[in-house]
Amino acid sequence: MTDHPTDKTPKPEPELELWDCETVLRFFGGSKPIHISTLYRGIHSDLYPKPVNVSANVVRWLGHECRAAQQRMLSERDKPKKLQGAARRGRPRRVPAEADAT
Repeated sequence: MTDHPTDKTPKPEPELELWDCETVLRFFGGSKPIHISTLYRGIHSDLYPKPVNVSANVVRWLGHECRAAQQRMLSERDKPKKLQGAARRGRPRRVPAEADAT
């Protein structure tokens, strides 16, 4: 009698891919990797996935989370951008001082 897998045989979990920082920077940046500061700013604004602490001084990113973030970016690229109130770039405009009525 030989062993044959049946429908009741549990399927093995797909192995989790752990990506180092360089791989993540190249994944999101393509031929010109994004800067590490860009990555961490994107993490804080929920654009990129958060890293996983593997040890005290080592972090890694889950490959499937990076792919999901990229798919989300691609699906949102054609949507109109939401304006948040009177938010604008650059320095705030200077309000002219009122003229003295003397």
